Amino acid sequence: MAEWPIAPVLKTGSPQGLVGSNPTSSERREEEASQEFGSRHMGKIMRHLLLKLASLTSLSLSAAESVQSAPFFRASQKQPYHLSIGAVLFNQEGHVACHHFKDFLGYKDVYILMRETMENGEAPLVTLERGLKEEFGAQAQPIAFLGSLSGYLPQPAFEKTTLYIVCQLTDWKPEKRDPQDPEAASIIEWVEPATLISLMQKQGVRFQHRVDLDESEMVKRALPYIKTR
Repeated sequence: MAEWPIAPVLKTGSPQGLVGSNPTSSERREEEASQEFGSRHMGKIMRHLLLKLASLTSLSLSAAESVQSAPFFRASQKQPYHLSIGAVLFNQEGHVACHHFKDFLGYKDVYILMRETMENGEAPLVTLERGLKEEFGAQAQPIAFLGSLSGYLPQPAFEKTTLYIVCQLTDWKPEKRDPQDPEAASIIEWVEPATLISLMQKQGVRFQHRVDLDESEMVKRALPYIKTR
């Protein structure tokens, strides 16, 4: 940015302009006018910059709020991709928790693990903790990441990916399940792993191997981590 002249202009052709001489009243007026002009001009520049900065900040905040308000990981018509966190939760007896729906979309006896859609700003372990609490009324210690299941689901068609974590139960209060959660309508059952693997494999055949209805592979991967008393 250019610097504005605020010192008096010295006129070398005049004795009054020599260094050390006293400025005339005319020179003082010229100096004051120069200072006033520079101050006003600088003020306009600063006001313009501040208004520009405020405008950019407002636009940035609006964009951030828009991103935060939209479900970032939930499938939609515009974004046909969905991300969830799943849990292979086992207790001290080595049994695995699952939802048992007596009636699920017109089908009888459907078994699924805990799965929770990631919300904006969440890390996977935060989603895991929230999902266990809302769906099972449980708290648990994460043990290991098991990988993922991913595939296309029909009506409406979208790609669903679920990241699975095996975890050990530390506290269970089923009465604290979230009644607003759709999975709250299920019966929570603790099933021996081999039995659950068999149930889910048969279920996969019934549903033409839908990726979200045969989670037997994740239970198999959890077996080395499942401990009993």
